[in-house]
Amino acid sequence: SCDEIDIQEGNVFSWHSTLHSSWDHVGMGKGYGGGGFEWNGPRDWTSDDYGPLANCIDTTKSFQVSAYFPTDDKGRATGMEITLTQHGKDCPLWTRLDGYSDMGALDRALAQGMTPIVSYWRSDDMLWMDGKGADGVGPCSEDRPSDCAEAVSFYDFAV
Repeated sequence: SCDEIDIQEGNVFSWHSTLHSSWDHVGMGKGYGGGGFEWNGPRDWTSDDYGPLANCIDTTKSFQVSAYFPTDDKGRATGMEITLTQHGKDCPLWTRLDGYSDMGALDRALAQGMTPIVSYWRSDDMLWMDGKGADGVGPCSEDRPSDCAEAVSFYDFAV
C-alpha cells in the first residue's frame, strides 16, 4: 500500500476527495454521496448541487476541477482544497480537507514527488461511493454499472 491523494473519485451522481496514508485505507474524505447500511459517505453537498441537471455542477456537461495544497509557515502541506466550477454557473463547489491525522506522511510523499494517475472504472460494487447510506439521502439505491459511460474525457490536465 502507498500514500494516496484522491482528488477526484466520482461519477455522475457522487463525488469524493480523499486523503489517505499508506496505513489508513479509509482516510478523510469530503464531497457528496455513498454509504452503507450503518454509515454515510460525505454529505458536504447535495444532489441539487452536484449531479445530472444540478444547479451548480451539472454532470451531464463538462466541468473544471482544481486542487490546491495549502501550506503552513514552514512550507508543509496542511490539507487539500478542491474547487469544482462550470461555465455559465455562478455557484462553484468548494471543500477543504484539513485536520487529517497523517497529513505529515502525505506532505513527505508530495515533497518526494507523487505520480498522478488517472483511471476510469465501473463495477457492480460502487454503493460505497454513490449508495443511499444509513441516512437514506445518497443518490443511488442499487448498483447499475450499465448506467455508466464507456469512457470519460479529461482535458487541459496540468500539474
